[in-house]
Amino acid sequence: MSIKITIDDVRSRFDKFNCELVTSIYLGWNGEYEFICNKHRDKGVQKVKLRNLNRGLCCHYCSMEHNAEKRKVPDDELKKITENAGFEFVNSELIDGTRYIGYRCKKHLDKGKQLTSVYTMRNSKGKCPYCLHRKRTTDDFKNELFTINPNIEILGEFTKVEDHIKCRCKVCGNTWNGIFRNLLNGASCPQCARENYIPPNKHTQKWFDDKMKMLHPNIQALTPFVSMKSQILCKCKIDENEWATSPDSLLNGQCGCPICANKLMGLHRRKSNDEFIEQLKKINPNIIPLEDYKTDHEKILCKCSIHNYKWYVAPNKILRTYTGCPKCASYHNENIISNILDKWGYEYVMQKRFPDCKDTNTLPFDFYIPKYNIVIEYDGEHHYMPIFPSKYTHGQNINRLTYIQKHDKIKNDYCKSKNMFVKVKIC
Repeated sequence: MSIKITIDDVRSRFDKFNCELVTSIYLGWNGEYEFICNKHRDKGVQKVKLRNLNRGLCCHYCSMEHNAEKRKVPDDELKKITENAGFEFVNSELIDGTRYIGYRCKKHLDKGKQLTSVYTMRNSKGKCPYCLHRKRTTDDFKNELFTINPNIEILGEFTKVEDHIKCRCKVCGNTWNGIFRNLLNGASCPQCARENYIPPNKHTQKWFDDKMKMLHPNIQALTPFVSMKSQILCKCKIDENEWATSPDSLLNGQCGCPICANKLMGLHRRKSNDEFIEQLKKINPNIIPLEDYKTDHEKILCKCSIHNYKWYVAPNKILRTYTGCPKCASYHNENIISNILDKWGYEYVMQKRFPDCKDTNTLPFDFYIPKYNIVIEYDGEHHYMPIFPSKYTHGQNINRLTYIQKHDKIKNDYCKSKNMFVKVKIC
């Protein structure tokens, strides 16, 4: 038969831990009971389950102090750690269950005793927060806050940026507890913020036009302002681009014309001509650029140091896809043709493409002689019959032949449609 526990029994168990029970009714084993520790009354009301109380767990801060005492480092050792770091040891203090070392910096004796943890002392390298310019005084904080918001008056002393401080607004006289970090980040008086708050649907067309003139003078709104989240049509006065966006994105997100943003990003990311030459030397030292680098997609004249061949190519082709000299990449029989053309003194372009001769992409011709408008194609036997044996299966060979002959037909039809062209086929 289980023994019934009353609230008086629970209170007596809290008394054993020097704690005062606040809860007045019995909540069971898993209920959370509110209590106040007599030793840490400044910490306010705490909660603990009766089940955990029977296991010896009560005040959180008493438990932290107990654990810190078990792990306590002797003062002699703390003194040795402090002196090795170049400081003067004062004492050790237990604050909220954490052991702190009290010390004086020899360079900043006027700042008095400072506190730091054992771990921080071991890694201090002989420099206190004042040496590192990380320690703020109350006057430092007031001066820094005055530059951010001169309408806030500090009524307390600065401790650390995570703590609260009593503040007073010089405009409305309101007092509140603010956080140091929030004040430095621009937080203002909550009373003034409530009075000056304008709901999103209260903004007027004139207010929106004034904001746009101030933030985006090069953007024109083509449709009237409705609300901050409603889409409007905008036009860029620089490049005449039109796009839809919300006023919230324009005013709060600082989002402008997407084309202008892409151009600006391209300027920031664009490499210099020297950087391009260095990258090209690492990838293919046999290619010599004869023109300065502009962008990745603007073709420049290049020269092959092996064949002395010149051709136009986009920088991204030779940097990212490792595309080299067309003459170096050509087949043996194509090299024979190029040698003949070189011997006869003809100027030619290898792998010439025409915008209107294409399947899915434009199709290249092996050689093009601009002076006579002649294209030369070398068609091997794989243009007329499947090649066996090969690395392809029988079905793949048939499909490959069909694909090649389809492109040959497109090229032949293109040459016939252009009376000025003659297609020479060498088999």
